[in-house]
Amino acid sequence: MASSASLNHRRAAATSTGHEVDSCAPSVGLSAPSPMVVDAPDVLALEAQKSNEVGPVAEAGAQLFQMGFTDAEMVTLVLEKHGPDLDACARDLSTLSDWGSLLADLREMGFEDVEKNKRLVVKHNGSLKSTIRELVSDK
Repeated sequence: MASSASLNHRRAAATSTGHEVDSCAPSVGLSAPSPMVVDAPDVLALEAQKSNEVGPVAEAGAQLFQMGFTDAEMVTLVLEKHGPDLDACARDLSTLSDWGSLLADLREMGFEDVEKNKRLVVKHNGSLKSTIRELVSDK
């Protein structure tokens, strides 16, 4: 059984830190690590912040897939460009199908990286001139 001196010492330590200690447990030379105390509102605030940052974009991505836009890379590109703005993302993805001839023209000009071409066409809102300018500056 623990001596009364060690129990008093543990009680004093408990009151100075604000943590409750089991005064019936025997005192040993090594103390067990104390559990980390996390304030519940802080955890909730972090979860809410994470939800606000990731949630709307992920939700917009899911809605785009439900709308029939199944090219994951293109969905990712428009989400990076517009964030959770579903209308803007859908507009770019719809227009991309209209840009098929533009993408074919870029391949004929020697720009063979189809995914890079798509990314730049989206970035430059279908502007052939701006897309070519960036493609040439990258070479």
